[in-house]
Amino acid sequence: MMNSKTAIITGGTAGVGLSITKALAQKNYSVYFIGSNATVGKQLEQEIRGGGNKNAYFVHLDLSDLKAVLNFADDFVQQYER
Repeated sequence: MMNSKTAIITGGTAGVGLSITKALAQKNYSVYFIGSNATVGKQLEQEIRGGGNKNAYFVHLDLSDLKAVLNFADDFVQQYER
């Protein structure tokens, strides 16, 4: 989809973050949801993608690691136009 919207959700594996992730996925956003628990994140990615949105992606990232956050941001900006 050329006109699809993209969202990055921190804390996307639980609580409000998960609710937002699922809601945006249902609205056909390309959703990148961040969490520190890789097992839970990958399970949720499969669940959301199984619900019809093939553009939901889990990102394993520890937000307390500033270097990792900066690397993620740099890579994301280089890889995606928006």
